[in-house]
Amino acid sequence: MARKKASAKTNDCVQAEKSTTKEREIVIDYKIKLNCKNSKQKEFVNSIKDNTKEICLGIGSAGTGKTYLSLATALKLLITENERFKKIYIFVNPCESTHSLSIGFLKGTYEEKIEPYIQNALNNIRKILEASGNTDCDSLLGNLMAKGIINFEIINYVKGKTFENCICLVEEAEDLSKEDILLLLTRKGGHNCKFVMSGDDKQISRMDIRKNKSIAGLSYAAKVLSVLDEVAVTEFTNDNIVRDKLITKIIELFDNN
Repeated sequence: MARKKASAKTNDCVQAEKSTTKEREIVIDYKIKLNCKNSKQKEFVNSIKDNTKEICLGIGSAGTGKTYLSLATALKLLITENERFKKIYIFVNPCESTHSLSIGFLKGTYEEKIEPYIQNALNNIRKILEASGNTDCDSLLGNLMAKGIINFEIINYVKGKTFENCICLVEEAEDLSKEDILLLLTRKGGHNCKFVMSGDDKQISRMDIRKNKSIAGLSYAAKVLSVLDEVAVTEFTNDNIVRDKLITKIIELFDNN
């Protein structure tokens, strides 16, 4: 009788494990179609897909698709490299125009405080899922977040943490100092953690960095880390803008006047 009970208990555990695995598979069961619009986008995407590149930096003009490509490629890797990458962490930079990093003055719960800062990422993920032919994308995105597949981390609160078996996305990285970049990259927990950082050093919002460009972290990281085989740096120019061709003319006029 004891053996039968033990056997039944073991079978229950195995069945529970199978159910959990099946549930996990359903959660990440989505399609991702990724079409690069120019050679520079392809270079950036290929660097993120490259297993030998553990840190990928995308630097350059607004409207070149850096954020969209980072998210889309990360979502794709959760499907194609599921044994290596289990989650996506999107690091939120709580920086408003011309202000230093700050979040405490906002009213509400933690979730309500960060909501304004994660809206862009959420909107982009919805666009990617919709453009890839998925249905009921709001529910799909909600499930990915509820199951901890897609996560948001405030940069201010990552000290002491280690990130493993995941893809870490850092957007608007032009507003991070050398110390901020170093803090984030030293959270990396082994080969199965890939960091993708993107930003435009012409759109710095933090006042301290605007006043003293020497403390800017993104351009500094691209300069000093490019000598490492594990690091890829992709530089976008105005010629690579795909969002709106008028942006190219606007940027050039601002630069030249």
